[in-house]
Amino acid sequence: MRSLSKPEFYLLILFLFSLPSFEGPTNLLLVSYLVAWVIQSWRVKTFGGSLRLWEYALLLFLAAGFITAFSNPFGWEEPLKGVLTSAKLILPGICLSRTRVVNNQLLYLLTSATVGTLFAVLAAWYAWWGTGTAYPELHSVGHTNQSALYIALAFGISISLVLTQKGWLRITFALLSVFFALAMLPQGSMTATGVVVAMTALAVAMKLRLKLRTLLITLASVVVIGFTLTYAGKIIPEFDTLATKVTYRIKGGDSGSDYYSKRDLIFNAAIFSLSDFPWFGVGDGHFGKATSLEYIQAKAAERGVEYQGKRFFHTSHGHMIVTNFLLNRGIIGLSLMLIFLVIVAIMHIQWLWQYFFSRKIELEPVIGLMAGVYVVVGGLGNSTLYVEHGQLAFCLLGLAIGCLQQSMHETRRLVDIQTYDTDTSVEPRKDKTSVVDKIN
Repeated sequence: MRSLSKPEFYLLILFLFSLPSFEGPTNLLLVSYLVAWVIQSWRVKTFGGSLRLWEYALLLFLAAGFITAFSNPFGWEEPLKGVLTSAKLILPGICLSRTRVVNNQLLYLLTSATVGTLFAVLAAWYAWWGTGTAYPELHSVGHTNQSALYIALAFGISISLVLTQKGWLRITFALLSVFFALAMLPQGSMTATGVVVAMTALAVAMKLRLKLRTLLITLASVVVIGFTLTYAGKIIPEFDTLATKVTYRIKGGDSGSDYYSKRDLIFNAAIFSLSDFPWFGVGDGHFGKATSLEYIQAKAAERGVEYQGKRFFHTSHGHMIVTNFLLNRGIIGLSLMLIFLVIVAIMHIQWLWQYFFSRKIELEPVIGLMAGVYVVVGGLGNSTLYVEHGQLAFCLLGLAIGCLQQSMHETRRLVDIQTYDTDTSVEPRKDKTSVVDKIN
């Protein structure tokens, strides 16, 4: 694994700063970084080794997008744009995972991402107050829910730096964390707020270095309290009133939205349409067409079944990560993305397990864990690994994976040395060292 060169470093600084604010310059900076990565890797004659399983999964995911583009009935233009968009998300993460980023460089990169988000939020508030729109939106990210997820990721970066830095840096990033948490209020996104709460809980658990027994007791207590509050309404009227109010808010208040804000109805519509193209899906940009009222009614008549309007809700995207990938990319696309996520999750859980017992805290795995919270918790209520916040998440995961893979390689090398050189009281002979080098 080679080191990050200066041109790549400066391009990444600018890229991460501009990502939430300037779409055009961001794309130019991204292309410049990818070209610089290829040139630098060619110059030092290393591209980071052979492909790993998770990289195969992501590259096959991109390749499957071309099949989707020409196998769906709605046209090929939007799915091809979707493949390009997915490449913009995935490729920077792969490149970063194959590059050694030292601590000072990593700190500057993450600082650039948080400061860029800070300026983007302030600009969004200025435009919000000036135009009188319902919610503030980051200029490049767009819709308030997507903007909220981006801010939540910036919060995850800041809280990670609070855990790993000292002195004035810790204070600075603590203030940024508070700012990003407060920035959730005008966004009105319950999903992104849940992401921030989950990230905070993880940070507290890591800071306290809670033991497994304590974590299990805490989890059991939460479950018991949940059941108590659920069934206490049958005995205590005040609890019943509170539960009614909470349920009313979850259902969307006066909007008349169903439970889960109709996410379950969107999933029903996706499953109904998926049977026509189960393996490769309808393609990015066609979710709305495949779940439209006209399409589902026509397919219901064609299949000879009754159209039940109350079971479906028609929208432009899945509002959940599984729903979105399932219909857009089919069973194959969803499976490939899940393979990637499961492998990354296993790597981080192994590190977290070691950390809770004896391991020293490391910045890269912490930001990877925060990105994982964004994917899972955010994916329960919205489409994650999507648009600009997906781009930032893949970059964070790439940095984390690169660190974890390097750590695993060093551990295996140490084991090999101990295996082939059992006499630790004397210095290894030159011939024995060369054997170890050949093995590695």
